[in-house]
Amino acid sequence: MDEIDRHRGRPAAPHASLLPTPKRLQQRHKHPDGLTLELDILAQPLLPIAVNGDAVALDHAVGDRCTGGQQQGRLVQAGHGSILRNTQRQVPGAHDIPRRGPVTLTRAENQNRPRFGDIAVRPQLHRRLAAGCMIDELEHRGRPGPKRRAVLLQICYRKALQRIGPPDRPIEERARFRQVFACSGYHIHVALRWVLSDYWAYAPIRQPADRALIRQPITRRWPARSCCSLSTANGACRGRRHLLESEGALTMEPTRDMHLPSTEGAPHRAGRAIIRIATVDDDATVRFAAQELERCLQAMTGATAVHVRTDAYAPQPETLWVGTAAALGGIELPRVDNPELDDAIAIAVEDRRGVIAGANPRAALIAVYRYLFELGCRWVRPGADGELIPQIDDPLTQDVRVSEAPSYRHRGLAIEGACSCEHVIDLIDWLPKVGMNTYFIEYFAGYIFYNNWYSQRHLPARRKDLMPEERANEFAECAIEQIKRRGLLFHRAGHGWTCIPLGITPDLWDEHIERDFGDMTQYLALYEGERKLYLGIPRRTNLCYSQPEVRRMVVEGIVDYARAHPEVDYLHFWLADGSNHYCECDECRKARPSDFYVMMLNELDEALTAEGSPNRIVFLIYLDLLWPPERETIANPDRFVMMFAPLHRSYYDPFDPAGMAEPMPEFVLNGLEFPRNQNLHQLAAWQRVFDGDSFIFDYRFMWGQYDDPGYMAIAATIAGDMPVMSQIGLNGMVSDQSQRVFLPSGLPMTLMGRMLWDSGLDYAAATDDYFAAAFGPEWRGCREYLECLSQGFEPQWLSTYQAGSAAPVPERVVERLGTLRTVIAAFRPVIERNLALPSRVQARSWEYLSFHADVCLLLSHALDAQLTSGADAAAPHWRQLERLVIERERDTNQVFDVFLFLLSIRRKYRIPEFTALEDM
Repeated sequence: MDEIDRHRGRPAAPHASLLPTPKRLQQRHKHPDGLTLELDILAQPLLPIAVNGDAVALDHAVGDRCTGGQQQGRLVQAGHGSILRNTQRQVPGAHDIPRRGPVTLTRAENQNRPRFGDIAVRPQLHRRLAAGCMIDELEHRGRPGPKRRAVLLQICYRKALQRIGPPDRPIEERARFRQVFACSGYHIHVALRWVLSDYWAYAPIRQPADRALIRQPITRRWPARSCCSLSTANGACRGRRHLLESEGALTMEPTRDMHLPSTEGAPHRAGRAIIRIATVDDDATVRFAAQELERCLQAMTGATAVHVRTDAYAPQPETLWVGTAAALGGIELPRVDNPELDDAIAIAVEDRRGVIAGANPRAALIAVYRYLFELGCRWVRPGADGELIPQIDDPLTQDVRVSEAPSYRHRGLAIEGACSCEHVIDLIDWLPKVGMNTYFIEYFAGYIFYNNWYSQRHLPARRKDLMPEERANEFAECAIEQIKRRGLLFHRAGHGWTCIPLGITPDLWDEHIERDFGDMTQYLALYEGERKLYLGIPRRTNLCYSQPEVRRMVVEGIVDYARAHPEVDYLHFWLADGSNHYCECDECRKARPSDFYVMMLNELDEALTAEGSPNRIVFLIYLDLLWPPERETIANPDRFVMMFAPLHRSYYDPFDPAGMAEPMPEFVLNGLEFPRNQNLHQLAAWQRVFDGDSFIFDYRFMWGQYDDPGYMAIAATIAGDMPVMSQIGLNGMVSDQSQRVFLPSGLPMTLMGRMLWDSGLDYAAATDDYFAAAFGPEWRGCREYLECLSQGFEPQWLSTYQAGSAAPVPERVVERLGTLRTVIAAFRPVIERNLALPSRVQARSWEYLSFHADVCLLLSHALDAQLTSGADAAAPHWRQLERLVIERERDTNQVFDVFLFLLSIRRKYRIPEFTALEDM
């Protein structure tokens, strides 16, 4: 599957009369951090270009000044005005175009392929780009490739952050950097993109915001308050700027009065088609769906895809209509219970026209990705290096008909592990591409998970101070913007509500604190004769729920939060984390914890009803709460969703519905045991007292994947679980997991998404499809190799192993570990020869596989020594493995969560943490 070369054609000469007149704009913006941004924008015609022969004038110079504190001086001398194309000799009236001094060419002439002309940069750009930072790396000739562009962009960010960011902020932070400049409708890194990429090219860079910068010819980045006109060969239209909600930047989108020339019966210039993408809905998610379709069709075909908004649906040739079924004349969809929550889709493309519709805007976006999937697009992992776009001549020659409703309503992920802002946004972007519709930010802002990454909690010798809480709030807001842009169902909160009455932040995770609560001490759970924080950890501390005042404070905290956060679709209300530490006072002993929990749920429902709030509340059955209430029942099931969280289940044994009939063990307050089983008998017991909506909260990709380095056994378990969930009364899954579970492949994650949509999907065919897309011609050998790894590491046995236990080690386990080393050595030449595949996506897959082979080799040595000779003999091997993954984290962090990996193996195999830099 070949990728399209996105650098096509030379623009025809526009007419000089299209050049806009100069404009000047001065603005002043006050940023919440105290930074003042003064804009002195000069919009002056500098750059005439064209869209496939249709003349467009794009030009502007931008200058921004920043003052406040010690941050002063000229920040940017960049923008459209910083770049001139070497096409003036082709443009009538080009001698009238104003210039600003001599230019320096940064890309050599290349006559061997179609091109747009040299990029010329004012000399001062080299000195002042990115907050005046010296970027000597730009002083080169020749067009840099994607990797070099990414490296240069990182340099730009870091040097700029050193200049504008307070010294106590890590230079890795990019979210605040973007936010400071978003108010001007202009991002500093746009300047670097203009310099480093062809003007029309979609140059993939891993930063998610960057990938949106250059999508297609008529969707451009502009300085604030600029104007533009577009003229076509057979007609004319006016463009208008719309603020791009998620990035604070401006983009041109067609207005409702825009009209385009008919292409029916007209010959295509140079064999290139014009495809209209029409929408009726005035909805941000539908617009985004149309933009994604436009971007991908243009990349795969070279055709001109144009987004047109109209007042009513009217089928036309060469036109694909995108939107909700209601807006598109009532297109027939499969029946669903709730069109707001259930994502039915319909695709009908034939005779060079068609409709791509969904039950809601989110479903319309999923339908767009499904249509692209049918055309051959694949998304083998999040990020630009996971998007495989095939080259086809004309997509409208392929008839596509799909009419489906998903097998399950709830299909999504929750934040966990260690993650950067970019990791989260990349994953959110990936979810609807594989049919998922939900994202869950735990602990209000997900502070602990961002802190794990930015504070490097997995490296004691390099560990930094806790990051400020407001940074996590900024990252969460960035994520929410992307969630809403895609119309995903947004879940929030979870544990932590029990901290609110005590005035303690719930985001400290397991940080120990000492505090005298005074009169509030009476509200803490009585445990082992004392009312105090359990283990000194707020989020693990229960309260005395038999007291009405305690329940009132908890309920008021939830209601206040719900009132302040209407963007939340599902608000989670859980009690304290952990087991066997509930209140033991006389009143609390009179009922199970689940009785008091349901009592609070009913009181919460009454309070929300009084507020007129439509919030859906998710309650958790987990650990001690797996035992259902004996006296209380939920009064209003329509408001609530039950979340089944079997923390101790085996993820290498698929669900067996027969477990629903097993007898319930006796409840013993603070004396419960949690055997390694599926907990289905406890789910059945809860279903007898609550028959509302429900889903499973799954933990398999938090730790389970590290017991199966080949990922094939855990993928097979997913295929076994998905069809059974409906049989046990669950309406989907939200996976509580690392954001980076794509090493050695993204097969398990892709299967989870696709089978939550279609639980009857053929496992073997879907697996073959994934490997062919991700690994190219030698995909079969790759699949066999990973299956050998999964068999050799014995994941079903390894998942039960714990260092120090007296359980015997089967001989076959040690024998297979020795065989694995032979398998890895034999497969090395295959990996090496595939590193140079022409497909960037597939070559990157093999690069990751090469690193993975190194990990598996060291892991086999460490396990062999641990199982045969003990922990002391294994220690050097574990240290070597840890050193490898830490050293390579910069290259592999997009697909591999080093924090969770180290946390998992350190706990499982009792490996001491490194305490000195020289150990690494």
